[in-house]
Amino acid sequence: MEETGSVDHSSPGSARFFQAGLGRWDVYSEANSYSRHRGIINFGLDLPVGRGRALLNSPQTTGEKVLDKVAGGWTLAGTALFRSGVPLRVQGTNGLWWNAGHASNGDSERPVFVVPRAQFNNNVSGHQSLEGSAGYTPYLNVAAFRRAEARADILEVGDTAWVLPVRGPAFSQWDLSLLKNVGLGKESVYMQIRFEAQNLLNHMNAGNPDINITSRTFGTITSQSGSSRVVMLAAKLYF
Repeated sequence: MEETGSVDHSSPGSARFFQAGLGRWDVYSEANSYSRHRGIINFGLDLPVGRGRALLNSPQTTGEKVLDKVAGGWTLAGTALFRSGVPLRVQGTNGLWWNAGHASNGDSERPVFVVPRAQFNNNVSGHQSLEGSAGYTPYLNVAAFRRAEARADILEVGDTAWVLPVRGPAFSQWDLSLLKNVGLGKESVYMQIRFEAQNLLNHMNAGNPDINITSRTFGTITSQSGSSRVVMLAAKLYF
């Protein structure tokens, strides 16, 4: 599914500010929080074991009744989320930019593309760009950018786009719930046992690369998006 409403320009709250009088076109682009593709799958399944179901529909023996109590009546439910990465913006920090009138709006330095131009997208996966990984390669080609010159006699205007035509790593996660209602003598009184797992497959989703050109880790991914697997066991009493 493709979302709409992706364009973001200089509007209150969007943190977009004109540069050297270039006008709105200079900051007109996709929002840097916009995932172009996003899909969610919700699913639920009554497992076919227990009273009223395909297997152990009518337990008679003691063993069948015990098995029904343990394995019968469970329901499986879950959610799977998939989304594409967001556009990346490269920026920096220079005190002279703040002194030149940007302090009031919190703007930061826009870098400059090196000449001759070099490809700035290394076309690698988020896992390969994670700092310390085997076969490590930066997500962005740091040699493709340089800082804008800022001295007392010159304040260079950066020529990088507000967001680059390159996106951060995609994200995917499976969450799962397994639950069962256990009767406690009355139809209206029962206990629900729940087993839940967030990020069931313990999939590591790489975060976005460092976009600050003044940072040691510029162009490198140093964090993950979301969390590692979290497992919870709970019981809830209904009466």
